[in-house]
Amino acid sequence: MQHRISVIALVLASAGVAAQGGWKLPDTVTATITERYADRPERTIQVMSKGGGLLLHTYQAINGQLEGVPRMEAISRDGIFTWVEGSPGIALQLFAPTSFVAFEYLARPRFSRADLEFNLKGIEKALGKRVMVGKFEEVAGRECLVLTVMDRPDSMSTDYQKVWIDRETGIAMRQQDYFGGKLTYEREITSIDYRTRAATGAFRPQEGAVVIRGIVSPQTLLRLPNGRPHAEFKSDIAGVNAQAEGRATMWASAFNSSRPFRYAQTSYRKVQGKPILIAGFEGSSNRRSNQFADTSQQYMMLLSEQPTRVMEWRTDGDRTIRGQIAISASGDRREFVVIRDAEGNIRFQGPPGSGAGGTGAGQGGEGTTSLVAKSDFVDPKSGDTLTFVQVYGGPAEMALGPIVLGAPTVVKDQRLSGALAYRVTLPFEMNVLIWRKNEVSYALISTRLSLEELKSIAGSIKKS
Repeated sequence: MQHRISVIALVLASAGVAAQGGWKLPDTVTATITERYADRPERTIQVMSKGGGLLLHTYQAINGQLEGVPRMEAISRDGIFTWVEGSPGIALQLFAPTSFVAFEYLARPRFSRADLEFNLKGIEKALGKRVMVGKFEEVAGRECLVLTVMDRPDSMSTDYQKVWIDRETGIAMRQQDYFGGKLTYEREITSIDYRTRAATGAFRPQEGAVVIRGIVSPQTLLRLPNGRPHAEFKSDIAGVNAQAEGRATMWASAFNSSRPFRYAQTSYRKVQGKPILIAGFEGSSNRRSNQFADTSQQYMMLLSEQPTRVMEWRTDGDRTIRGQIAISASGDRREFVVIRDAEGNIRFQGPPGSGAGGTGAGQGGEGTTSLVAKSDFVDPKSGDTLTFVQVYGGPAEMALGPIVLGAPTVVKDQRLSGALAYRVTLPFEMNVLIWRKNEVSYALISTRLSLEELKSIAGSIKKS
């Protein structure tokens, strides 16, 4: 009989099914977490979890922007939103969480309490790794079972993960990852509360908030409600041209924007090598996913059981990565790119403007350098946006972030060479117009303007 129970538990664990037997499951959990990478400054994150939804108070950057700015990030079936702390009236809808690591912070256990304490061999078979049990230790006042998972049978002192599991709830109170004998990643819950009561609206923007949607840069949150003078748009474009070299001199252009849109900012970057690059996988080389956590509840908010499409990219290290373009299982449908590394851990390619996404078709090859300028405009009353993308030496699609363009419609307009139109519907509606002028590719993207309105703007743009 005991053998039969162990076999059943092993089958469930191997299938990735959360065996919750014996664990106390509080409705709402709040915690303060300290996270340390060996090569990065320590950061503190406050997180609340309820019904699979997450609310984070964080200073973490979104693709290099808003670093150090205190903000809230809400992840639920309503979508993924962020706003600056103290300014809940203006929020930005994100295509995906800033980091998928957040799903592990308060994740429920993958194995039952009985399995962790009495069926170690079954867990080892499920993980395919050797597991060692240490003495009970306290973390933030919680009694924890200490487990060490070795990458290889002989890697006890070199490559392994150490996890402190709360004996009452199964939550990982502490995690350490070692590579080559060095501690490269550590996460610790410094305080935790199981008695918090979360309001229904805690996991979405406040009632009446202006929600910005589009591929605008996250720093747009700091530009509203006033925006910037239009003259600064032209000045910023002049600054972009001043950084160009050789044949690209005076390649970027400006146009006369009009209300209700207000200018936010222009970002500039160089993209070297292949046109499609994967943005940095957070900690992919120096951390492991918590091997005892079950993140399926949170993931299923964002991923369908059958992704709509599978795509491939090549990294600058000439490594092929497969990505899934996924649709949520329920609620409002939304679409974004998810990437799994060789170990099966979920890694996101990066939020809009990361240098990956779109179709990847067009110019730009090995050894080339493309120049990218992206200018953002926003209506401070509705949150509608207009984005102008210019790419010298490559396709405009490479700078459109994780949006999925689908099949294009050919646009016949003698003012616009090779013009194509796209209608994006997920995670929100956008019209996209792409065209070319010699070595420069252009794109106009808007959540409000029609294709005819975008064509009118495009026809007025003259090369600087």
